Formats: sequence, C-alpha cells, structure tokens
Amino acid sequence: MIASAREGLSLVRVSLVSVFLVSAALTSVPGSAFGSDGPDAAGPSSFAAPLGVSQESAQPDWQLPFEAGQSWKAGSRHNTNALDFGPTASGNKRVVAVAPGTVGEIRCDGGSYLTVAHSGGWKSGYYHLTNTQTELIGKWVEAGTYLGDAAQTLPCGGTSTFDHVHLTIWQNGQKYNVDGLTIGGFTQHAGSAAYHGTWTNSRGRTVVTNTGNAACCLTSTTSPAVPSDRSEFVEAADVNGDGLDDVVLRYFWANRTSVIRVVLGQEYEDRWMEGFNAEG
Repeated sequence: MIASAREGLSLVRVSLVSVFLVSAALTSVPGSAFGSDGPDAAGPSSFAAPLGVSQESAQPDWQLPFEAGQSWKAGSRHNTNALDFGPTASGNKRVVAVAPGTVGEIRCDGGSYLTVAHSGGWKSGYYHLTNTQTELIGKWVEAGTYLGDAAQTLPCGGTSTFDHVHLTIWQNGQKYNVDGLTIGGFTQHAGSAAYHGTWTNSRGRTVVTNTGNAACCLTSTTSPAVPSDRSEFVEAADVNGDGLDDVVLRYFWANRTSVIRVVLGQEYEDRWMEGFNAEG
C-alpha cells in the first residue's frame, strides 16, 4: 500500500513538473503559417491551461502595448487574434508587455519574435519589433516592461506598411477572437472585414474608426513595470534524499531577494533552505 501511494505521488510530481516546463518551451513556426500582416500561427499548442484551470479562465487586466502618456494609432481586428498599434511622428516607439507573465520566443526560418505567457493559459505576441529584448526570454516581467521598438521587421513573414507592433492574443494555444477585447480601458469592435472596426472608450464613445488602416489615436495609461512578489519553477530535485524528486520553487520579493522553497510530497510540507538566499 505504501509503495503504491509513493508511486502515485511520483506520478503527481512528474505531472506538475511537466506543466511548469511547458510554460518555458520555445516554439518553431512553419513558413506556411504566415498571415498577411504578421505570423498567423496559433502559437505553442503545448500552452494548455494548467491543471485545474478551466477553458473560461478570466482574462488578464490587459494594458496597451506602449508607454503611459503616449498616443498611438490603433488598428482593428485581423487574422482573428491580431491588433496593430503604431506610434505617431511625435511619439516614442517603445513597445511594452500588456500583462504580467513569462517571456518566451516563437522561432521561424527568418528569426523569431517575443511572446509573454500569462496566467490562466493566456499568451500575447509582439511582432515587427527591433531592439528586441531577447535577454528577457525565460524571465518574469510585469505589465509595462520594455520589449523592443515598433518597426517593420518581418522575421516570420507577412507584410508591413508602417512602424507598429502586431499584437496577438492566444488562450490555451488557440487564437482568441479580439472582437470585444478591452485593453487599456478601450474596447475593440470588429467590422465585417479585416482591419475595419471601431474603438470605444470606457464611456462607450467611439474614439477611433478604422476603414482598412490604423487610425489615430488611443492614449496609454500603462504604468511602468515595478517589481512584485512572485514565484517560479526552478527544477525537480531530490532535496530530502528519499529517492524521489521534490518540486523546487524560487520566490522573488519586491526587494528582488529570492529564496528557495521545497514542496515535499502530497502534504506540501514547506522548508526554507539555508544558504540559498541570493540577489535576484
């Protein structure tokens, strides 16, 4: 009986480890998946909802992908899950994360572009960028974290007629229809054709009308990124010497100090490990 229970716990640990490893996976996109404006891939099919998370997981608090106080042109829905945002002549070109999460990368024949995996199986993609902050891959970022500059790069195919970020949204590895999406206090209302539609503000007033192109303007309130308390999976290791892998998490506090917490068995016994404190 004890041996069977231990085998069961081992399987549970393996399942937990698999879930965490999926969130850090990289994805290759075939060239045939390219859309007309940006890559038309659904993203990693392995980005399924974590155990216990339903298909109807609440959306993140989406913020606009450019800095607070900036006013950018906005485009309407295309490729089902995509929206375009581009700076005006007087604005900066800095593209930022639309919600907290772990930075990833989608690779293709011509290069790659960044994604951010959010809670509940949600994911956002950022295409056409230059100065891409690839050093962030695998790291947790807050909404408002700088990811690169709006441009017209085409590492994974598509086309571009102006400097912008081609923002894509996925849920559980599937394209999410952005008609009705609220982001940064503005709501997208898709028209009957791609790149056609309107944007309304929180009072329901139409502030941008699209007839095939991005139009001026939405003003961002996206706050600069600040550190927050969080945790992330580190590895599976036999910490207590019982011959079974234990789930190891690193906790990050707002002062950027990290510690190691070990989760042992089904009872989730906590143990703070001396000697593992380090500056994160």
